[in-house]
Amino acid sequence: MHRSSSLLLLLAIITLAHGAEPAKDKASPQSPATAQSPLELAAIARLKQKMNEIIIPSVHFENATLEQALEFLRKKSRQLDKSSAPTGTKGIKLILRQPAPQEEIRITLDLKDVPFSEALLYVTELGQMVYRVDAEGVILSDRHAYESERHTRTFRVPPDFFSVEDYDPSNVPTDPFATTALAPNTPAGKIPRKTPQQILEAAGITFPEGSSVSFNPLTGLLRVTNNQPNLDLVEALCESILYHPPKIIALTLTIIEGPGDLVRQINTDASKSADAGRQLTSLLDLAHKPGSSVRVAGHAFIETKSGYPVTTEAVSEPWLSNRAPIDLSSRISETADQQPTGLCLNLEPSIQADGQTIDLKLDLELRQFASSATDAPHSDGTTPATDIPSHHLTSSLMIRDGTTKLIGIARPPGLQQKANDTLWAAFITTAIRYVENPPHHLALGIPSTSTPPKGLSSITFQIPEGLFESIMEPAPKSLKDWLIDQGVTFPSGSVIELKNDLLQITNTQENIDTISTLIAAAVHKAPKNVAVRLHTVRLPSSYLPKLSQAALNSTDQTAEWKEVESAAARGEAVFLESAFFETKSGTRSSHVAAKECYFLAQTPPKDKSPPAISLKNQTLGSSLELEPTLGADGRTIEVDYNHDLHVTAADSIRALKTRSHTTMHEGEIRLIALHQDLCSSHADHIWATFLQCNVVPHFPRPKHPLKVTALASANPDALETKTYYPPPEILFELHKLNSPSPFPAMGADPFGTNDSPAPQEVPQSPKSPQDVLKKLGFTFPKGSLSHFDATTSTLTVRNTPANHALIAAAIEKHILALPSTVAITTHVLQGPGPLLRSLASQASHKSDHRTEFDELLTAAKAGTVLHLDTARLESKPGTRAITNQGHEHKAICEITLDEKGQPVLKQEPRPVGCNVELEATVSKDSPFVDLIISAEYHTAPPLEHREHLIAPQGHRLDFPLTDFFTSKTVTGITIPSGTARLLSLYRPTGKPEFEKQDILQAIFITCDILRLNDPPAAAVK
Repeated sequence: MHRSSSLLLLLAIITLAHGAEPAKDKASPQSPATAQSPLELAAIARLKQKMNEIIIPSVHFENATLEQALEFLRKKSRQLDKSSAPTGTKGIKLILRQPAPQEEIRITLDLKDVPFSEALLYVTELGQMVYRVDAEGVILSDRHAYESERHTRTFRVPPDFFSVEDYDPSNVPTDPFATTALAPNTPAGKIPRKTPQQILEAAGITFPEGSSVSFNPLTGLLRVTNNQPNLDLVEALCESILYHPPKIIALTLTIIEGPGDLVRQINTDASKSADAGRQLTSLLDLAHKPGSSVRVAGHAFIETKSGYPVTTEAVSEPWLSNRAPIDLSSRISETADQQPTGLCLNLEPSIQADGQTIDLKLDLELRQFASSATDAPHSDGTTPATDIPSHHLTSSLMIRDGTTKLIGIARPPGLQQKANDTLWAAFITTAIRYVENPPHHLALGIPSTSTPPKGLSSITFQIPEGLFESIMEPAPKSLKDWLIDQGVTFPSGSVIELKNDLLQITNTQENIDTISTLIAAAVHKAPKNVAVRLHTVRLPSSYLPKLSQAALNSTDQTAEWKEVESAAARGEAVFLESAFFETKSGTRSSHVAAKECYFLAQTPPKDKSPPAISLKNQTLGSSLELEPTLGADGRTIEVDYNHDLHVTAADSIRALKTRSHTTMHEGEIRLIALHQDLCSSHADHIWATFLQCNVVPHFPRPKHPLKVTALASANPDALETKTYYPPPEILFELHKLNSPSPFPAMGADPFGTNDSPAPQEVPQSPKSPQDVLKKLGFTFPKGSLSHFDATTSTLTVRNTPANHALIAAAIEKHILALPSTVAITTHVLQGPGPLLRSLASQASHKSDHRTEFDELLTAAKAGTVLHLDTARLESKPGTRAITNQGHEHKAICEITLDEKGQPVLKQEPRPVGCNVELEATVSKDSPFVDLIISAEYHTAPPLEHREHLIAPQGHRLDFPLTDFFTSKTVTGITIPSGTARLLSLYRPTGKPEFEKQDILQAIFITCDILRLNDPPAAAVK
């Protein structure tokens, strides 16, 4: 049988067959499958590529059984597999999932030079089988079973795959005073949405008897039970809108120092293969042996997105203050060119179309300080240039995912002119990592302590305060009643309990998925901040192999971070910096905690004039500039960041600098930089920097705790009496009841005749408060009463609880529309590092940090924490407000030379203390404040030091220069009124105890919207 036009039909049939559930060799056909991970998807792509690359010269069957044909294909795939896979893993694994049909089927086939995939297609078609490609191999199933039996598959889809359809809170009539009407056919208070089955049916997928579907937006998992053809259609639909996990490229530079003969042999071996991983492993094994002449001379890990440049430096920077005084009396005076020494690496990787090959541009510079024997100044006053041994490598290469390249060999900087036969070998290792989409942190999945009744499931949700209230329309009610309004049922044996912020649900899977969808709707609707935590830790070099491998294997190093915290608690690790701040998506924020050093600098003259002088500064400490951008799913974060850390040493400054652009999933802890000092006295230590970004949704702070069930009442229509303070719109109508009409009743037209028509009836003012409320949309069942007291502007109403809830919600909405000011109070506290880091970790998941703030205030009263400063600002929305608390310090800010060469000084006062500048914006009817804020705190008094120069006349001039110790955070956030927020966390500078002890400082703010004419209470019984 030769290839014919029937191939197109066969391809169409087999395409549908690629959607069955993953399986093991001996798995039950009914066993449900889990969603495929990005690694599994990548394995499937590689296997499909191999199936197309293996070309079989001849396929000839004459009345062969299905098993004989499959065994032939297995054998040929192993023989013709030209990949670099180990011998035991070569070929294509064919797994017969279901037995062939009972009747004996014979296959006759004759093909020439055919790809393995095409040969398999013919064999399965003639054998009445179907196949699909899975990560573990090719799964074959009986076609008849494929079409009739029910199977269950789980698909991973975007969290908004079944988003609440066309849900616009502005269309829901929360306000009886508003004129907005209900959407057609939508019950009051119910969020309109389609079920997962309705959405799939609209896409042409049928659900025969015994089929079902459920979707949990908090996990992004779609679980479908159906026949195989329909499952294939579901898979095709999911693939058409598939959540393709972002890819991150991790790169590790390893520099090995060893004997010249050994390194040259390694070079020879590495030249025989595109992957030098084996050679690097052998050198690392030698380096770990005691007394070995091989050692790790340098190490750097960094990551970035495809197509984005990344820069990392681990260097020693000299003090920029001049060692020799500036001599303006000498026209040839100049300073030495002091360059940083260490490792500077610039990379730009790009993933190619095959998803596995990386086009890598690299620029590597290694500098090692070497003092010169002629460093003494010359007799003419000039300073000789200092030689800095260096090695600079620029290249562009292609490298496969998961492989290693030997990118260069050279003599170590500083040994070029010596007889020592020692060489450095530089290796680059790459890994393409997928940013996984784990379940939402709101779905804790805490197992139930008891087995739920048959047919029911149990789950625990972590519910932030105010979540359900934010979407309860038109008025808040008990949680259970509201869920019933949304279509949730509570069959026998179901449970709903709310303890603290944990909601325990026992119900059918369908009802649990509905509740998950409602939670996801509230999270999607809520304004969000991104909470940023960053820590840099110095660790023993023994941690290097494990951390480096973990960073290549995964994007989440939470487990490794916990080990680092434990090491710090044991004294094995030292925190060099800890930082926390929040920002909004798309807002670039900065956070600095450092010493600002000022010094004199000179510029060599271009002519015979004296050299020019100026004032320069150098920042020593921690600096982080970061801009997060939320993805469409609300949980994936694009992060563009610049990070610098300077730590002072005896005669230099150890600096770590990283510039990168990466993608993170909210909540994961990422190792973003890992360095080993290059040929320094601290080569037995490494620096590791960890970053975490949490997406924090914000909900209005509820005035009353959420009730799970309504209080039992003998009569659900019982009337209650409450007193309200109505908003101005209602007061105007009510006050008219107590005022005579300004226009007298008019009789016949004075300008008309006796034949003039009778005057039109003038509309009368409402006769009672009840008429006003009815006019505004409220109902008053039998027995209801209302009374308005004009002297106190209070409205007393007797009505049903449901109507009282509507009145209270309407009044609350109008209160939010009143003119307002915003009060921001700033608190600066200082305490032990472990305590503040723990509180920052807790706060990074929460909208309101009141609990953490109160804990520190309590500790301050006990004396274990210092309350350093407090500042309050109140301003109108949209205006800028500033407060400077402390004192002003006059400092030299500019130095120039006049026409006679004499120094001219300029001084400016600088506020020292607590300095806050902010601008708050409040939208109409909103309980949220959009806040742009700059908060600066001086962690120690300014420090004056003197630098001098030699004037043109030859005498010495001293200049008092000032160093400042500050922390400063500039950011933009959203904050609900009535809440507290940890604005920043940092390691202070400027005092001896800050260097010797693990001490941190934190800045908290509280935010309150103060409404003008705000009534004392919305309602009083």
